[in-house]
Amino acid sequence: MRTVLTSAMLHVNKVQYLYRDIPFAGSEKKAEDDGMTPSKFTDKGVMPDDKMVKDLIAGTYSLWTEFFEDVKQNYPDVNSSWKHYGKAAGWSFQVKSKKRTLFYFVPAENSFDVSFILGDKAVAEAERSPLPVTVIEELLSAKHYVEGRFVTVNVTNGDDVRTVTLLVAIKNRN
Repeated sequence: MRTVLTSAMLHVNKVQYLYRDIPFAGSEKKAEDDGMTPSKFTDKGVMPDDKMVKDLIAGTYSLWTEFFEDVKQNYPDVNSSWKHYGKAAGWSFQVKSKKRTLFYFVPAENSFDVSFILGDKAVAEAERSPLPVTVIEELLSAKHYVEGRFVTVNVTNGDDVRTVTLLVAIKNRN
Protein backbone atom coordinates (compact mmCIF):
# COMPACT_ATOMS: atom_id res chain seq x y z
CA MET A 1 0.00 0.00 0.00
CA ARG A 2 1.32 3.43 -0.90
CA THR A 3 1.51 6.32 1.54
CA VAL A 4 -1.35 8.79 1.17
CA LEU A 5 -0.18 12.35 0.80
CA THR A 6 -1.87 15.24 2.51
CA SER A 7 -1.48 18.95 1.93
CA ALA A 8 0.38 19.15 5.22
CA MET A 9 3.25 17.00 3.85
CA LEU A 10 6.30 18.60 2.32
CA HIS A 11 6.14 19.66 -1.33
CA VAL A 12 9.18 17.48 -2.00
CA ASN A 13 7.27 14.38 -0.96
CA LYS A 14 4.39 15.26 -3.27
CA VAL A 15 6.66 15.65 -6.27
CA GLN A 16 8.55 12.44 -5.50
CA TYR A 17 5.21 10.67 -5.23
CA LEU A 18 4.06 12.24 -8.48
CA TYR A 19 6.96 10.83 -10.46
CA ARG A 20 7.39 7.47 -8.72
CA ASP A 21 3.90 6.10 -8.40
CA ILE A 22 1.57 7.50 -11.03
CA PRO A 23 1.06 5.76 -14.40
CA PHE A 24 1.90 7.76 -17.49
CA ALA A 25 -1.24 8.66 -19.45
CA GLY A 26 -1.50 7.19 -22.89
CA SER A 27 1.02 4.41 -22.31
CA GLU A 28 1.48 1.20 -20.42
CA LYS A 29 4.73 2.22 -18.73
CA LYS A 30 4.67 2.95 -15.02
CA ALA A 31 7.44 4.28 -12.83
CA GLU A 32 7.60 1.56 -10.19
CA ASP A 33 9.33 1.53 -6.85
CA ASP A 34 12.00 -0.67 -8.42
CA GLY A 35 14.66 2.00 -8.37
CA MET A 36 13.74 3.48 -11.74
CA THR A 37 14.71 7.15 -11.66
CA PRO A 38 12.05 9.38 -13.19
CA SER A 39 14.51 12.12 -14.14
CA LYS A 40 17.72 11.36 -15.97
CA PHE A 41 19.18 14.39 -14.22
CA THR A 42 19.76 13.34 -10.61
CA ASP A 43 23.01 15.06 -9.59
CA LYS A 44 22.01 17.94 -7.30
CA GLY A 45 25.27 19.72 -8.11
CA VAL A 46 24.53 19.85 -11.85
CA MET A 47 21.40 21.80 -12.78
CA PRO A 48 20.26 20.81 -16.30
CA ASP A 49 20.93 23.34 -19.03
CA ASP A 50 19.46 23.72 -22.49
CA LYS A 51 22.18 21.61 -24.15
CA MET A 52 21.69 18.74 -21.69
CA VAL A 53 17.93 18.79 -22.27
CA LYS A 54 18.33 18.99 -26.05
CA ASP A 55 20.78 16.07 -26.08
CA LEU A 56 18.46 13.91 -23.97
CA ILE A 57 15.08 14.59 -25.56
CA ALA A 58 16.68 14.69 -29.02
CA GLY A 59 14.05 14.70 -31.78
CA THR A 60 11.33 15.95 -29.45
CA TYR A 61 13.26 19.11 -28.53
CA SER A 62 11.37 21.14 -31.14
CA LEU A 63 8.08 19.89 -29.62
CA TRP A 64 9.22 21.06 -26.18
CA THR A 65 10.28 24.50 -27.41
CA GLU A 66 7.04 24.90 -29.41
CA PHE A 67 4.96 23.92 -26.38
CA PHE A 68 6.85 26.08 -23.90
CA GLU A 69 6.85 29.14 -26.22
CA ASP A 70 3.08 28.71 -26.60
CA VAL A 71 2.68 28.60 -22.81
CA LYS A 72 4.79 31.75 -22.36
CA GLN A 73 2.85 33.58 -25.08
CA ASN A 74 -0.61 32.62 -23.78
CA TYR A 75 0.18 33.02 -20.08
CA PRO A 76 2.38 36.14 -19.79
CA ASP A 77 2.67 35.86 -16.00
CA VAL A 78 4.35 32.45 -16.27
CA ASN A 79 7.63 31.82 -14.48
CA SER A 80 9.74 28.69 -14.41
CA SER A 81 12.72 27.16 -12.70
CA TRP A 82 14.57 23.91 -12.25
CA LYS A 83 13.96 22.25 -8.88
CA HIS A 84 15.84 19.32 -7.41
CA TYR A 85 13.53 17.03 -5.45
CA GLY A 86 16.07 14.60 -4.06
CA LYS A 87 18.10 11.70 -5.38
CA ALA A 88 15.07 9.55 -6.22
CA ALA A 89 13.17 12.20 -8.20
CA GLY A 90 16.05 14.31 -9.51
CA TRP A 91 15.53 17.58 -11.38
CA SER A 92 12.17 18.79 -12.69
CA PHE A 93 11.32 22.01 -14.50
CA GLN A 94 8.46 23.63 -12.62
CA VAL A 95 6.24 26.06 -14.55
CA LYS A 96 4.01 28.42 -12.58
CA SER A 97 1.47 31.11 -13.30
CA LYS A 98 2.12 33.64 -10.57
CA LYS A 99 2.44 31.37 -7.51
CA ARG A 100 0.33 28.48 -8.84
CA THR A 101 2.05 25.49 -10.43
CA LEU A 102 0.73 24.75 -13.91
CA PHE A 103 2.87 21.70 -14.67
CA TYR A 104 6.18 19.93 -14.25
CA PHE A 105 8.45 19.09 -17.20
CA VAL A 106 10.77 16.10 -16.93
CA PRO A 107 13.04 15.30 -19.89
CA ALA A 108 13.33 11.65 -20.91
CA GLU A 109 15.19 9.85 -23.67
CA ASN A 110 13.71 10.96 -27.00
CA SER A 111 10.60 12.30 -25.24
CA PHE A 112 9.52 14.33 -22.26
CA ASP A 113 6.89 14.07 -19.56
CA VAL A 114 4.50 16.84 -18.58
CA SER A 115 2.78 16.27 -15.22
CA PHE A 116 -0.26 18.00 -13.80
CA ILE A 117 -2.14 18.05 -10.51
CA LEU A 118 -5.78 18.80 -11.30
CA GLY A 119 -8.45 19.74 -8.78
CA ASP A 120 -12.09 18.62 -8.95
CA LYS A 121 -13.24 21.49 -11.19
CA ALA A 122 -10.40 20.89 -13.63
CA VAL A 123 -11.11 17.14 -13.69
CA ALA A 124 -14.79 17.84 -14.43
CA GLU A 125 -13.79 20.15 -17.29
CA ALA A 126 -11.29 17.60 -18.59
CA GLU A 127 -14.07 14.99 -18.76
CA ARG A 128 -16.09 17.29 -21.03
CA SER A 129 -13.08 18.28 -23.15
CA PRO A 130 -11.75 16.80 -26.40
CA LEU A 131 -8.79 15.22 -24.56
CA PRO A 132 -7.84 11.71 -25.73
CA VAL A 133 -9.89 9.00 -24.02
CA THR A 134 -6.72 7.42 -22.57
CA VAL A 135 -5.83 10.66 -20.76
CA ILE A 136 -9.35 11.11 -19.39
CA GLU A 137 -9.44 7.48 -18.21
CA GLU A 138 -6.03 7.86 -16.57
CA LEU A 139 -7.15 11.04 -14.84
CA LEU A 140 -10.40 9.51 -13.60
CA SER A 141 -8.67 6.37 -12.37
CA ALA A 142 -5.97 8.35 -10.51
CA LYS A 143 -6.36 8.37 -6.77
CA HIS A 144 -7.92 11.55 -5.42
CA TYR A 145 -5.83 13.52 -2.92
CA VAL A 146 -6.41 16.85 -1.21
CA GLU A 147 -4.22 18.46 -3.89
CA GLY A 148 -6.17 16.81 -6.71
CA ARG A 149 -5.48 14.04 -9.17
CA PHE A 150 -2.10 13.49 -10.80
CA VAL A 151 -1.70 12.80 -14.50
CA THR A 152 1.45 12.61 -16.60
CA VAL A 153 1.56 12.71 -20.39
CA ASN A 154 4.62 11.36 -22.18
CA VAL A 155 5.14 13.66 -25.17
CA THR A 156 6.52 12.15 -28.37
CA ASN A 157 4.52 13.85 -31.16
CA GLY A 158 2.34 16.80 -32.11
CA ASP A 159 -0.85 15.14 -30.85
CA ASP A 160 0.73 14.87 -27.40
CA VAL A 161 1.66 18.58 -27.54
CA ARG A 162 -1.97 19.44 -28.29
CA THR A 163 -3.00 17.27 -25.32
CA VAL A 164 -0.68 18.98 -22.83
CA THR A 165 -1.55 22.42 -24.24
CA LEU A 166 -5.22 21.69 -23.57
CA LEU A 167 -4.39 20.43 -20.05
CA VAL A 168 -2.51 23.68 -19.32
CA ALA A 169 -5.57 25.69 -20.40
CA ILE A 170 -7.86 23.55 -18.23
CA LYS A 171 -5.52 23.85 -15.25
CA ASN A 172 -5.23 27.61 -15.69
CA ARG A 173 -9.02 28.12 -15.83
CA ASN A 174 -9.63 26.09 -12.69
